[in-house]
Amino acid sequence: MKNVMLEGAKQGTVCLPVHDAIAVPTEESGWACDEMRYQWDKQKNVSGLVRVTTDKSACANKAAH
Repeated sequence: MKNVMLEGAKQGTVCLPVHDAIAVPTEESGWACDEMRYQWDKQKNVSGLVRVTTDKSACANKAAH
């Protein structure tokens, strides 16, 4: 989670931690989905064990970072 927030800060995206998720502006939801998946894969060295969802289904069929 920390790495996702740091990457967001680098590109000027506001990321607020919410338990095991992050809240971002709607227009940044695609970035957030990709970054969460990327960071999961990077930390765990395993793909496909995380599910990312949004209120607007912005992550549907998105490939990993």
